[in-house]
Amino acid sequence: MKITNNLAYLLGALRDGSLPKPSKNKYEVTIVADLDESWVIKVADITEKTFNILRDKLKIYKVMTNKSKQPFYRLKVYSKQLHKLLTKFYPIGSQQEWRTPNKIKKAIMNQKIYYLSGFYDAEGGCRDADKFLRGITKSINCEAAIRCKHNYEINEPLEFIQSILNEFKIKSSIRKNKTGLIITGKQNLLKFYKTFKLLNLRKKKMLEDLLKYYKVLSSVEA
Repeated sequence: MKITNNLAYLLGALRDGSLPKPSKNKYEVTIVADLDESWVIKVADITEKTFNILRDKLKIYKVMTNKSKQPFYRLKVYSKQLHKLLTKFYPIGSQQEWRTPNKIKKAIMNQKIYYLSGFYDAEGGCRDADKFLRGITKSINCEAAIRCKHNYEINEPLEFIQSILNEFKIKSSIRKNKTGLIITGKQNLLKFYKTFKLLNLRKKKMLEDLLKYYKVLSSVEA
C-alpha cells in the first residue's frame, strides 16, 4: 500500500494501539485511545477514508477504569482486511518488537512529519500550564515528551523520531531508561509546534498554553 499523509499519520498514532493475534477467526485492531473523544472520532474518519472500511466496522468505546477519574475513548476496528494489511507494517503481538515501518523510513519528509504528528497525538504530552496556574501542580518545565513502548535493547523507534527532529534543528534527548524522548527549551518547543500537524486538540492546546506561559507564542499565532 502506498504511503500517504493519512496513512503515515495513522501508523504513528497506532503506536498507542494494538494488533493482537486473531482469536477464533476474530480480527480486531485497536487504533487509538484518548481522553479527547473528538480526536478519536477524527481518527475514525481518517481510518475509514484511508482504508475504505465500512463505518459499522469501526467502534468507539467509552471506558472507565479504577484509576481513571474521567472516561477515555477507545477506537477499535473489526476487520480481517485491515488486520492483514497492518501486519505489513507491524508484527502481530507486543509493541515491544515494533520498529519504524520501512516504508516510513523511505518516505518523503512531509509524510515523516505526519507520522511523527500521529505518534505525538497518541503518545506525546507536555507540562500542563493551566494546572500549574491553578495551583494543582507545584512545578512546571518547558518540555514535551513522546513515550514509546519498545524493546529497550532496540532503540530504533526513538532514534528515528530524533532523526526527524534533527532535520528541523529541534534538539531532543532520549531518556536514560529509553522509555521516551524529551524536547526541552522554548524555541525547540515552538519549532515543534509550528512544524508538526497535531490533530489532537487537547494535546495541541496544552502545548499552546505552555508556550504562551513562557511568552513565546501569542494568542494570534495559536
